[in-house]
Amino acid sequence: MKPAEKEKQLPEPKEDKQLARRLMLLFFIIFVIFAVLVLRLAYVQLVEGETYAMLSENNQLKRLPITAPRGRILDANGEVLVDNQTVFTVTFQPLEGSKKASQDVEAIAQRLAAVLEMDPEEVLEAMDVGPQQRMSSYIPRRIKSGITPQMMAYLEEHRSELPGVDIVPEPMRKYVYGRFLSHVLGYTRPVPADEKEKYLAKGYRADDRVGVFGLEQQYEDVLKGIDGYMEVMVNSLYERVGTQKVVPPVRGHDLVLTIEREFQMKVEQILQETVDKLAKEGVTQASAVVLDPKTGAVKAMANIPMFDPNLFNGKLTPEVYAKEIQGREQNIAISGSFTPGSVVKPATVLMGMHEGVITPTTRLPSGTIHIGGGRTVRDGGRVSGNITAKVALQRSSNVFMVGIGERIVKKYPGSYLEMFALFDKYYQMFGLGQKTGIDLPNESIGLRGRDKYYGSLLYMTFGQYHNYTPIQLAQYVATIANGGYRLQPYLVQEIRVGTDRPGELGEVIWRKTPKVLNRLPMDPAYIKDVQEGMRLVASPGGTGYYVYQGLPFQVAAKTGTAQTGAGDNSLILGYAPYEDPEIAFVVVIPKGGAGSAVSGPVSRKIIEAYFGLDQEKTASEQP
Repeated sequence: MKPAEKEKQLPEPKEDKQLARRLMLLFFIIFVIFAVLVLRLAYVQLVEGETYAMLSENNQLKRLPITAPRGRILDANGEVLVDNQTVFTVTFQPLEGSKKASQDVEAIAQRLAAVLEMDPEEVLEAMDVGPQQRMSSYIPRRIKSGITPQMMAYLEEHRSELPGVDIVPEPMRKYVYGRFLSHVLGYTRPVPADEKEKYLAKGYRADDRVGVFGLEQQYEDVLKGIDGYMEVMVNSLYERVGTQKVVPPVRGHDLVLTIEREFQMKVEQILQETVDKLAKEGVTQASAVVLDPKTGAVKAMANIPMFDPNLFNGKLTPEVYAKEIQGREQNIAISGSFTPGSVVKPATVLMGMHEGVITPTTRLPSGTIHIGGGRTVRDGGRVSGNITAKVALQRSSNVFMVGIGERIVKKYPGSYLEMFALFDKYYQMFGLGQKTGIDLPNESIGLRGRDKYYGSLLYMTFGQYHNYTPIQLAQYVATIANGGYRLQPYLVQEIRVGTDRPGELGEVIWRKTPKVLNRLPMDPAYIKDVQEGMRLVASPGGTGYYVYQGLPFQVAAKTGTAQTGAGDNSLILGYAPYEDPEIAFVVVIPKGGAGSAVSGPVSRKIIEAYFGLDQEKTASEQP
């Protein structure tokens, strides 16, 4: 080997060159990918940033309310009278930030109006959008409840074309027996416009349904449940994209009434048949109230004509209202004012005895009396001569009552005008001319006479001055029946935890106890004498003898025929059995004529129905 010889270089391996080229290609691809990502990000941020920001905002978590079912109303035996049924409701909910949605509202309203058979303006008002918006945009608006299957099918099929429109199941009131007990049960309606602020302050929604009549109104706070809610994620197209949380609603409490359905239905039927029979004579109304004189519990409260409260569940057109409801809605048992006539005479007798102007053995003239001012009071041919209070009640002497009034006036020096207040005080002890305290809204005190003539004061003694309500008359006769305790009448005996399980009742959370409003200050012997006089009414020689003849027990009663100038009111009140009263009753038939001839037979049928005597009669008539 030569010492200065250079070392010979070896060639590079082919594998190293290929690796270098691959790395360069990989770096190039990564560069291109990052460049595309950077460009896309820049485009999204700079060009479509506002659009995506809006979409992000519209993908919001919404809290949708779930309406709680109202509590049921049950009869005394636990039979359901008012329940809930599931109906499907069309709702609309606007979303903030959706320009397209705000532009499409009118078009959506037009489309919904055609499908739901509504006026477009009505739909727009229900959608509640724009400057005059009443509710938060977070709350769905009810457009129409109880839609038909055909409407539902169409809306489901075209849901993508109606952004913001949804179909949700909701509870709706169901009055199981239609017109039955309608004046007592009442009905629900959307929150009244003039009471919106009151209900909103209590946590209601502006489109909630609330009780506006009868027990539905009286016990609104009890029957209303606690609404639940569902938290859902919705996108900019009003579509739900997920459910985050569901809090179920709590149903309202149940009411258990003092009324038994079967007996109430019989009373309604008896009154309806009577009105139908007397329709040609101008009779259009009738009312009856039956109380337990020992507790004040209402056993029946019926008015004719009746109405179907289910009609208030949907849109009530003027035509339907005029045909089915107008003239029928008033509960005349608690708010109708009727001239009572002779049925007030037992109270007049007790007033006279307590004032010391008569005793059970006092005899006063009957027949005819002139009271000044050109007025003459007559008893007719059924009574004459000097009679006692019991006979005066038995034969219904007006003149005897006038004699009591005159004696009281003479007892007190000064003007007779002061006696109007004194007489009123006595009648009010029985509940006449003041609210009874029954658990129903809109109770009336009746209609007070206004003129202050001397003759009017004396006419008050036989029921021709003030007007009273049937419930007042029922409370009054119950007070006599139980020996002088004026009890508050009531319809709800229990409140129970709400349940929807058939045949089951929830736990009792409240139970009514009888409430004595006042006790008559009269000597019990005087009350007994009046009770005996009322028993004689249903005995031979009494004005109601033929009405109650043949019953297996004695009845105490007082008939009344009140002159009104537009047809006589027919009245009767009483209690049975006489020895141990189970019911106190009153029947009022405006323009019905004589009490013993019209209201009397009605009361007989009511008594037979309560004690099951009608069934015995039917059985005996079977071949």
